[in-house]
Amino acid sequence: MLESVTGESSLSEHLAEQARTASEDPQVQEALKLLISSLDDRGFLDEDLSSIALRSGQSYEAVVTAHTLLLGFDPVGIGARDLRECFLAQLRQRGRGLSFAARLVQDAWEPLMARRLDECGRICELTPDEVRDGLTEMAKLETAPARRFMRDDNRVVSPDATVEKADDGKWKVTMDDRHIPKLKLASAYKDMLAGQALGEKERAYLLERMRQGKFLIGAIEERQRTVERLAHIIVERQGDFFEHGPAQLRPLTMTDVAKEMGVHETTVGRAAANKWMLTPHGLKEFRWFFTSGVATEGGGTVAQEGVQELIADILARENPAAPLADEAITAELRKRGIQIARRTVAKYREALGQPPAHMRRRRL
Repeated sequence: MLESVTGESSLSEHLAEQARTASEDPQVQEALKLLISSLDDRGFLDEDLSSIALRSGQSYEAVVTAHTLLLGFDPVGIGARDLRECFLAQLRQRGRGLSFAARLVQDAWEPLMARRLDECGRICELTPDEVRDGLTEMAKLETAPARRFMRDDNRVVSPDATVEKADDGKWKVTMDDRHIPKLKLASAYKDMLAGQALGEKERAYLLERMRQGKFLIGAIEERQRTVERLAHIIVERQGDFFEHGPAQLRPLTMTDVAKEMGVHETTVGRAAANKWMLTPHGLKEFRWFFTSGVATEGGGTVAQEGVQELIADILARENPAAPLADEAITAELRKRGIQIARRTVAKYREALGQPPAHMRRRRL
């Protein structure tokens, strides 16, 4: 009866099915799996490809090739790093790569987002009517490639691990295994094997099923032990975060953790998938702790989430009547010892849900 139950596949299953025949290169196949597991709920990648490669230890060339393939998967635009790339992928797939809409997205994205349509027309050499036609076509494009796979967000997330400070001042990890099934082999079948009523075929059948049952029970227990080891390593490596908050998050890659655990990085990725940790600074996904670093003047590094936290702090302190442009935010970060490009600042600002300076301006 259970085998007859069908339902819609998840986004990852849908993409994995396409990935199997997308490339014969084993490295590209691994990179595709990595990218698929890195997608957010909307179907976007919120990291640079170089950062993803560094975090996982994968070849950058393989990640770039895999990303190009992924953009052409169904739904088209999946894996885009921003809305602009998502729109371009959809337009190319529709054979509209040279349309008015494509020219606007390709060459005049920033003034387009600021609704400076006259400037868009000058840049792309389009008439006002052609600009309007391009905008009409853009309005029909999907802004969230994974929309049809989205589930109701009104759900309760229970932490798989809770981190608290013990009486001795050390951080303590408590695992919640209430959702882990408590399985055991039925004693009735053991009794049947101990008796003399079974024939050779029936005995062999039961022995094989009991072997499979023991393997399943062992696999579940081993997975939980892996998750617990991963939680402890995260706490050890990210001690500054637990003490001081997201601004002190340190760079951490799955490759580094895999070496420490003595397993393959894909094992770490599977163990971290859909696992949550309750920390003094909120509920965090396990994979949130894996991030590449940004160089500091002192020769050290700070995690991308730490840089975002600094940008959020800078924006919170700005004058609403004269908000800071991305160049000014970049300069402020340099004063704090963070070397980062303006384009990267813009990307992190957008990830925080903050619009450009001219759209943040408020009259006092």
